[in-house]
Amino acid sequence: TMSLLNCYGLEHLHYFIYLSYLQRIQFELLCQLQQVQQCWTRNSTKKKKIVSYDEFQKTIAGNDNSTNSEKRIQEKRNSKSKNKQQQQQQQRGAPPPSSSSLSRISSTGNMKSKKKKIVSSLSSSSSLSSFHNNDLSFTILWSPLPPITWILPFIGHLGIATSTGIACDFQGPYYVGDSGRMAFGKPTRAFKINEADIPGGAERWDTCIEEANDIYRQRMHNLFCDNCHSHVACALNRIPYQGGKWNMVHLCFLVFFKGRFLSTRAIFSQFGPFLFLVLVIWLSKFLTTK
Repeated sequence: TMSLLNCYGLEHLHYFIYLSYLQRIQFELLCQLQQVQQCWTRNSTKKKKIVSYDEFQKTIAGNDNSTNSEKRIQEKRNSKSKNKQQQQQQQRGAPPPSSSSLSRISSTGNMKSKKKKIVSSLSSSSSLSSFHNNDLSFTILWSPLPPITWILPFIGHLGIATSTGIACDFQGPYYVGDSGRMAFGKPTRAFKINEADIPGGAERWDTCIEEANDIYRQRMHNLFCDNCHSHVACALNRIPYQGGKWNMVHLCFLVFFKGRFLSTRAIFSQFGPFLFLVLVIWLSKFLTTK
């Protein structure tokens, strides 16, 4: 692999990309360390008030009194509602309801309110999870690879997401990221794969991604011969998805022509620098001809 790097003359470029990745990881770790230190200093500066045993008993008694008062208020409300129902039924000529029926009505009302709360909480949690993952399950992910993407917009960094939307990508020599963070930032494009087209379903998809991760944790990263595209192709061939036989070129143009943009900013991040370079070259030629 090192001989291939030297023959293409890309050893320094590969070292620069890997060094920038390590510097970004170091910066993130330093930021997290500063946040932990700030939390520690805030907690240490707070003065803890020591309460005597008598004051502690008073606070407990005050809490008990508040709970007893709340129970009394609830009992008064229940009695008022019972009296209103009895008066309405007496006016209609119907017999007054028994205490057991009233307790059943109140219990059913409480159960309905609890069910509504549970359903609302479940719907809110599912919406939050779908918003967080942006529906990236069973997808091939793409992100720009500066400065190569600035010159060739169809070339970038590739990764693959599990059935739960966690991104995995071949980030450097003997290292595969499987925590959801891609090497060059958040993904900007994604190609969705239908779960029905995967032989074995979600379980087979996840196991093949794990196998590809284990294989590429033992390989040297090469910019042209064995890179992030090869890692994704290995996972798809092990399934096999659509008969296998995937390679770097197939995946490159598959995502470029069929992958959807995840935001409007993603369009500018892929094509903006390229169009800017084209504009600069055109203006330079136009001014020189004059």
